[in-house]
Amino acid sequence: MIRLKNVCVAWGGTNDLVGGATAAATFANLQTYVTARLAVGWSVVVLTCIDRGDVDITVPRAAYNTLIRNAYGGGAVPKVALSDVAANANLGANGASANPTYFQADQVQLTPAGFAIVDADTAAAILTL
Repeated sequence: MIRLKNVCVAWGGTNDLVGGATAAATFANLQTYVTARLAVGWSVVVLTCIDRGDVDITVPRAAYNTLIRNAYGGGAVPKVALSDVAANANLGANGASANPTYFQADQVQLTPAGFAIVDADTAAAILTL
């Protein structure tokens, strides 16, 4: 029997960081969003922030991802799973966005091969909920 779940996938932060928000402020926004989804009965998969080649957000991205991993990794919050897509070197390593196999020419948007990695990791996270 298949058990249906209300699952929200939360993947954000890169535009906040590009806009000048701190890692802490960006994470606070994510926490608010996740808490609101949990409050109405949803489970949530949180994704880490991958590389981006159009601007250098290396330092705040690393700090943001650390906050996400520390808060949501390892089942720390009930009904929240982590999809650590930035841990995949093809997406998350500094400079990964220059690889046209996984990133489009703008070095921000993913190609189908890049999305395949995200899809597989996120699907695995959903199955843990």
